[in-house]
Amino acid sequence: MREIKFRAWDKEKKRWATEDEDGLIIFMDGCLGGVDFACWDGGCTTDQEYMSKYILMQFTGLKDKNGKEIYEGDIVRCPDGWIGTVYWDNDNLQWWAKDHKLSELNKPEVIGNIYENPELLEGK
Repeated sequence: MREIKFRAWDKEKKRWATEDEDGLIIFMDGCLGGVDFACWDGGCTTDQEYMSKYILMQFTGLKDKNGKEIYEGDIVRCPDGWIGTVYWDNDNLQWWAKDHKLSELNKPEVIGNIYENPELLEGK
């Protein structure tokens, strides 16, 4: 069974939220992709204003050729040279990168993400 986990990009601080620094823990509400509330070492909230500070990205359940976990929003490069962003396709109910099913890619490599490395997608 695939591990369900997320990472969170702090839009204000322009960095990844970490449990060590932010104490942020995300809980799911049981609906696919829905967040019910967030908790951290100081308490819990359903405050949408607080939660809107973060962009959540889900783990795909897959790892790249180097063993690195692949998350939504990651930028991957395949051996044939093309580069694409990882995203969830609601129509096909699968993870994709560019126009390929992520699960069928041959040894993709995570080379960055859309928040820290947007320049990797320039001209693509």
